[in-house]
Amino acid sequence: MSDTDRPDAPAVRDAPNHPQLPESRPPTLRGSLRAAARAAGFTRGLFRGTREALTAHVEGVENIPEGAAILACNHRLPSDFTRLEASVERPVRLVDLNPDVRGRGKRARAIPLEGAAPGHPDAVSVLGEGGLVVVFPEGDPSPDGRLHRGNPEVAWLALATQVPVVPVGIELPEREGMGGRTLSRMLGQTIAFGKPLDFSRYWTSPALSDALDGVLLRGCTAEIMAAIGELSGQLYQDDTPAQAKELIRQWRHREAEERADNYPTLWEQRRQAAIEREQLRVEDQRDLERAAAEAARNARRYADGGAGERPRR
Repeated sequence: MSDTDRPDAPAVRDAPNHPQLPESRPPTLRGSLRAAARAAGFTRGLFRGTREALTAHVEGVENIPEGAAILACNHRLPSDFTRLEASVERPVRLVDLNPDVRGRGKRARAIPLEGAAPGHPDAVSVLGEGGLVVVFPEGDPSPDGRLHRGNPEVAWLALATQVPVVPVGIELPEREGMGGRTLSRMLGQTIAFGKPLDFSRYWTSPALSDALDGVLLRGCTAEIMAAIGELSGQLYQDDTPAQAKELIRQWRHREAEERADNYPTLWEQRRQAAIEREQLRVEDQRDLERAAAEAARNARRYADGGAGERPRR
């Protein structure tokens, strides 16, 4: 008989009571389906928000003729061509009116007006085949939200190819609240296609001179820009976006100079602070000198016979 079998044997002590870790349970089918449903809901919400952000309200798309046409549009954002391309069911090509100005992004995939290399399309050939081309007469995006002077090359293209011009206006609504202007650039854009402009009355009239030819192109361009302004609701400014950007830069520079004149510079602030510190140091020195002189006088009076009041400790 062993010791543990005896009734008077001491009981065996249990192992120390350490905290037990929770047992890891394998994922159940219900939990996996619930997590997948949450992920799917989040994905649907993200997709819906992205679709609303990238979708524009389109009006008058039925005004685009069946054959060749030029879509002349105002320029608000660098992504205007992408939204315009998505709004039209037919393929469109972007035309670069300033081939001498090198650009990135949209100009990288743009085609020239004419004179392209063999095997490469240009605007004249695309319109000759009955296609659609997009032209931004302003050239660059508007820096101040106004409609600026158009390039007469759009009128030359319309008269040279004898095709109608469809004015297009992109409107960005202004929103209030947090990130108002940023949201207005992303959400709620309206793309309106107007009635085609017919310049067939000038197709058979030969140009009498370069001066009259320039006047004719400028007049047709002004008619196109007026139609675009009615669709976009923008105020017209008779200058180019580059000139407007330079005016904005000059205005900001003058405003910065006025602020600098009205407020002290950093050197003046440091100089004023140094003067104030020196004044405080001089006042403290004078207070110490007066206190030392008063203590000396009291000490002399006490040494001479106690006539004076004993200095306090």
